[in-house]
Amino acid sequence: AVNDVAAQLRAEVASRIQQHIHSYIETPHQLNQLNLDAIRLGILKVQDSASLRRYFAQQIKTFNKISYIQFGSEQKGFIGVERLDDGKLQVLKSDKSTGYNFQSYAASELGEPTKLLKNTPNYDPRIRPWYTAPVLAKKPTWTKIYTYFDVPKLAITAAAPVYDDRNKLIGVVGCDLLLSQINQFLDSLKIGKSGQTFIVERSGELVANSTPEPPFIISNGVAKRIMATSSNNALIRSTARYLTKRFGDLSKIDGTYQLDFTIDGERQFLQVTPLSDGRGLDWLIVVAVPEADFMERINSNTRYTVLLCLGALVVAIGIGGLTSRWIVVPIQRLSKAAEALSRGEWDSTALYPQLMASVERGDEVGVLARSFNRMASQLQESFTTLEERVESAIADKTQLISSLKKSQQKLALHLHQTPLGAIEWNLNFEVAEWNLSAERIFGYNRLEAMGRHGVDLIVPESAKEYVRKLSINLLTNQGGSSSINENVRKDGKIILCEWYNTTLVDANGCIIGVASLVQDVTDFHIAMEQLRASEERFRQLAENIHEVFWIREPNHKQIVYVSPACDKIWNRSSEILYSEPASFWDAIHPEDRDRVKVAFEKQVRGDYDEEYRVVRSDGSICWVRDRAFPVRNETGEIYRIVGIAEDITQRKLAEEFQKVAQSAQAANQAKSAFLANMSHELRTPLNAIIGYSDLLKEDAEDLGCEDFIPDLLKIQTAGKHLLSLISDILDISKIEAGRMELYLETFNPAHLIDDVVSTVESLVQKNSNKFEVDCASDLGLMNADITKTRQILLNLLSNAAKFTEGGTISLSVERVKNDSLKVEEIEEWSELIIFRVADTGIGIPPEQMQHLFQAFMQGDASTTRKYGGTGLGLTISRHFCLMMGGDMEVESQLGGGSIFTVRLPARVELKREN
Repeated sequence: AVNDVAAQLRAEVASRIQQHIHSYIETPHQLNQLNLDAIRLGILKVQDSASLRRYFAQQIKTFNKISYIQFGSEQKGFIGVERLDDGKLQVLKSDKSTGYNFQSYAASELGEPTKLLKNTPNYDPRIRPWYTAPVLAKKPTWTKIYTYFDVPKLAITAAAPVYDDRNKLIGVVGCDLLLSQINQFLDSLKIGKSGQTFIVERSGELVANSTPEPPFIISNGVAKRIMATSSNNALIRSTARYLTKRFGDLSKIDGTYQLDFTIDGERQFLQVTPLSDGRGLDWLIVVAVPEADFMERINSNTRYTVLLCLGALVVAIGIGGLTSRWIVVPIQRLSKAAEALSRGEWDSTALYPQLMASVERGDEVGVLARSFNRMASQLQESFTTLEERVESAIADKTQLISSLKKSQQKLALHLHQTPLGAIEWNLNFEVAEWNLSAERIFGYNRLEAMGRHGVDLIVPESAKEYVRKLSINLLTNQGGSSSINENVRKDGKIILCEWYNTTLVDANGCIIGVASLVQDVTDFHIAMEQLRASEERFRQLAENIHEVFWIREPNHKQIVYVSPACDKIWNRSSEILYSEPASFWDAIHPEDRDRVKVAFEKQVRGDYDEEYRVVRSDGSICWVRDRAFPVRNETGEIYRIVGIAEDITQRKLAEEFQKVAQSAQAANQAKSAFLANMSHELRTPLNAIIGYSDLLKEDAEDLGCEDFIPDLLKIQTAGKHLLSLISDILDISKIEAGRMELYLETFNPAHLIDDVVSTVESLVQKNSNKFEVDCASDLGLMNADITKTRQILLNLLSNAAKFTEGGTISLSVERVKNDSLKVEEIEEWSELIIFRVADTGIGIPPEQMQHLFQAFMQGDASTTRKYGGTGLGLTISRHFCLMMGGDMEVESQLGGGSIFTVRLPARVELKREN
């Protein structure tokens, strides 16, 4: 029996210690996980030491088992909050601001430092055991038991590494447990009279024990742990030595053992139980109880029990018979009276007269009878009062239930008829209530939604992380929030919803859920975006157009809006026009001002369209066209005048220029007609002069009058030159008058080249020039105006011969594809005949190249005097090229010669004449 009792006691004590220690050591790891989640979700910023300090202070007040919460960073920073033995808080800090000294501060309940208590130099958290252990393990773990840096205390830390999104170590978060708290718990246990319990590591070092003696000694101000085999307590010391002797090494203890051993001949009961949590904690719980604690009490109790039993038996027999009748009779009367009371017969005196005799007795029975009567009277009064109170309470409760039902009905009616979706979430953020509007918004009926997690139900994938943060924040902080988020309907459609969230709390202020009101604002958001886009387009249009866009009140007293172009057109800034609308009139030319004021009254009729002049600050005149239109509201009343003013100065100048150009064109046509008529009148006598001079030359040759022949040749040459000049003037006048025509025919361009070469060959060789001709063999036929083509080539070759002395003149012809044409253009235009005339003459100065094809334009005066000419040849030649659908280009270098390139279609169409 003694062994059984001892075994039960040891097992119960060990089990109780296990439960307490497991509960004690689990809390810091749970708290670490909460802090890791808060850091990962961005609720806690590890760079903000003040925020960490306040947060840790709040936690340490909430979790009374934790004595120390801390965070150390890879940058050598440290922040921690400690609860002292008297319950006050202490803040501990080490970072760049402290010079990496370990500073201890007295702190308020909110964790705000109030007074510097201690300054310990050269602190680096990265070398402390609580920091290095989880970094090496790369997971949450327990540190080895260590001493505090600044006070002689033993502690063990639950620590966890903190990583960023790239799995880079940020620091370590930890919660401390003081071994003294475990010591206090063990000391509070009562294990027999002199039994002891202690916790030991596998190394044999004490963790805690049930004696007032701490598991460490102070040496030079530093706490040093002691071995269980060196404990000052004899039972703990002997027990530890027995276990060491029994197992050799404490690490071999792999289960619970119930043992016994002797100390000085006295038997001791012993139980050893391993304690581990999978995070590095590996302790042994030892319970030791002397057998004497059980036997002394058992032997003493046995003796007293026997004596008491004998005495009680004798007394009971002696007085039992004497008192039984004396006691039983009045008690029977009381029993009958009690039965009457139970039936509601309150007047016991009338019902049981024999009870009155018992009431008059002076012994305990009389006291009992009198007490019974008073009790009966009080019960009757209490019962009457209770009945009245119950009836009143029932009436009040009935009325309250009725009112509550009505309120619930009204609330349910409002809840299901409100256009807002009403949703209630439990602590797991699962749907606990879902109204009809929520069904309409998200497409799920109430049965489908109830019990579903909000993130999985209506949150798109891209927003799930944000909503998780929001839900954690709502469930950890009382209050509310509002936001506009994207949500997903049952059919997969993404909608935009506006949310109003409020936490629900019970009578004790604890959060029990979240209530949300939601509305679909997708259409509203789209409309607002369209409105903003429309306003932005209007603003950009108004600010970037060159015209002034303006809006006025119908009474003209206030300008509602004017675009920035007003500064350029009206010579008034928008700020001036807003503040002084009448300043607009000062900008209008005095001669136009009265006319515009009269016309201004037409704006309400919508027929305001005026042109007026504006005098700018530099004195220049700007012509403006101003138009306006009335804008009416729903009732047809005019509430705005909208207008636009544009600068038409260039148009006015163009109109003036057009008038001048028309006059010039008429004069030019008259000139061309005059030149055409005059050239015709001059051509007839010139032909006669040339003809007669030729006849006279023949007569002089026949008569032998050789002296007259040179003069006659000069007359003939001058006449031909004058005739050529008249022909050029006639051609240019026809071109300008639009009366030049094409005469198309099909010919062989090779034959044309032979004809041209024979004509100009003597002219080319006159200045000792070399003449080179390169005519391709595949020229084929050409359909064009052969006369104008010949005239183009003769003009170019004549110019080359005129401006080249002792050089080379070349003429090349080829047929090529016209790559510049589009596919849809006709096939006849797909080939070109290209003529190139090149010389090594004097070249053309760059400043004269741009005027080369203008009529009557030549080189400088010295060139004109030396080489002569009218300056019409190139102009006429290029016009002929353009008339036949081609063009002429020139490349030249002063002193290096020139190259003229003529490109003509192989088949010229009449529609290309002009």
